[in-house]
Amino acid sequence: MNKIEVMASIHIFVGASILLVAVCKRSVSSEISSLTIEPRSPICLKKGENIPITIMLHSNLSSVNFTRTFSNLSLLWYRNGIQLPNATIIHYTNNSIVSRFVAKYPGLFTCVLIGPTASQNLANRSVSVGMRPNPVANLVATPKFISDEDTFRYVVVSWLRQSIEYVYRVFFKIDLLGCFSFPCVEDNIEPTCIATKCTARIDTEGHDLSDLAFYIVTRQGACESRSRVWNFNLTLSSCDVLPPKTLFYVPYPPTKLTIETSYRSVILRWQDIVSWSLPSVSLTYTCSKSSYTIKSKKVDIRVIFLSDKHIRGYAPYGKCTFCLSIQEYHCGQFSEKLCKTTRLREEPPSEAPNITCTTDTCPTSYDDQFRNLTVTWELPAEKYWGGVLREIKLRYTAAESNSTWQEIVLTNLSSKSVAIIGLNKTLHYSVYLQACNTEGCSGNSKQLQIYGIRARPLYSIYSSSNYNTVWYSIGGAMGFIIVMVVCIIMIPKLFFKQRTELEPLSETDIPNYDEADDKIVYDHIDDEQCEQLYDEGDPRGDETPPVNGQS
Repeated sequence: MNKIEVMASIHIFVGASILLVAVCKRSVSSEISSLTIEPRSPICLKKGENIPITIMLHSNLSSVNFTRTFSNLSLLWYRNGIQLPNATIIHYTNNSIVSRFVAKYPGLFTCVLIGPTASQNLANRSVSVGMRPNPVANLVATPKFISDEDTFRYVVVSWLRQSIEYVYRVFFKIDLLGCFSFPCVEDNIEPTCIATKCTARIDTEGHDLSDLAFYIVTRQGACESRSRVWNFNLTLSSCDVLPPKTLFYVPYPPTKLTIETSYRSVILRWQDIVSWSLPSVSLTYTCSKSSYTIKSKKVDIRVIFLSDKHIRGYAPYGKCTFCLSIQEYHCGQFSEKLCKTTRLREEPPSEAPNITCTTDTCPTSYDDQFRNLTVTWELPAEKYWGGVLREIKLRYTAAESNSTWQEIVLTNLSSKSVAIIGLNKTLHYSVYLQACNTEGCSGNSKQLQIYGIRARPLYSIYSSSNYNTVWYSIGGAMGFIIVMVVCIIMIPKLFFKQRTELEPLSETDIPNYDEADDKIVYDHIDDEQCEQLYDEGDPRGDETPPVNGQS
């Protein structure tokens, strides 16, 4: 094969490959019925917000053909032309592919459907993500009059510009009877921004005794935000202040509010922008779910000191919100509030834990000359904590005068027991508990006296339920033994006594019956013998011997 044939074969192969790729690309692209992305542009993020972006590819193919056609495809995400990692196909459904990505930063996000080879860009969709600008919150509205007449000519609205990328627009309505009676015509003007200050002039001539309402729209790119609505009444009051005709003046709110907490006191410091005189201050605070307002006189040093007596609902480590607004003139309007939330200073706990066992009920185990004691306890009520409890301290010492206090620190407050190991059996100990937070510890709990086995006082023995039980057992045993002894002694005596009363006497029952000098035999005699013996007399005396049991 010559050189010309080889070159011709290469061209034919390349051409066939290109045609095949084009056919495949066309065939795959033709099977895509829709490629959608949600949400649609423009997407506006707030500061710290994340928005998920979802792209869905739909096809009219059956499930089997869909998997065969699109199994080798992939979806890639790009932000401003840079590929993003960890953004792949989430899952396949019957006839669709779903891919999601979370947008955290502004930019142009593009999702590209890639074919089997990286060069095949089958389809793509893009969405623009921008940052939502901060709305205008701090402004000053000042009326301007026609010479010395009490007629409003226009109102000047000014505020601080937050970014050079922000574009503002002021929308306002003026109505004599109020915009609730019939629809008001809304107008808008573009302010003038120089450096960091923006100013807009609302023409109010001929609208005395009318209501003015306006708000400001801030735009950055395709995203915008809207401020709250300010409402004013174009009516003069009889307040006689200097400078004149500034009753409509709304001062800037305070800035850079800082709160310092110390022992049972709070110090508030702030900065403000005032034009003419010292401002009056309105302080609203919320503690323990109750709100209170304090209005002070004009202040110069921009500091407010509050003790626990001035703060209703004061509680150590309580959560309080302080809101501050200022007023330049006693008949003017207060500025918007600047609020800040803080926690009050902790204090040492006011109550100690409670030991829930006694000397005899605390679990005890013995080991040679030592014993191990487990002390059980419970926390005081939460209102006595003074903050957040960090640890429980158990301290114990022997009764000897020169012994030192030993300490055990417990950080696991969920466990309501602690073991003291290696106590001497013959000594007695004193034990107490303390609750501690970052500001200190509570007082000592009621001491637990642990007595030694030989050193135990008698009063404690008699007062002990365990020892009473032992004494009861010993007394019961002794009583049983006494009853048994009495029974053993008395039963034979009763038996013999009964026999003596029922059986007649025998010769053996009469003492000295067989002695020669006193032997008298009483046989059965008749009446003549009895009379003869009576006449002759008894040799032992005057006593008449018994006859047949008769005396």
